Amino acid sequence: MTKRYMTAVFEYDEGAELPRLITEAFSSETMAFHDAKVTAVSMEDEITRVEKLEQLEQQIED
Repeated sequence: MTKRYMTAVFEYDEGAELPRLITEAFSSETMAFHDAKVTAVSMEDEITRVEKLEQLEQQIED
């Protein structure tokens, strides 16, 4: 079976349950979360961070 990956950024209020559940899954031995395997976790908005880096790179090239 072909492996697939998904990147998502969640905005949540302090105390929300989803971040805790995902973090617990990542720290578990199997890293399972429902029917998927957690392969990476960041507590930052990585998509925005990459977009800013790409903008900086474009400015340098111009």
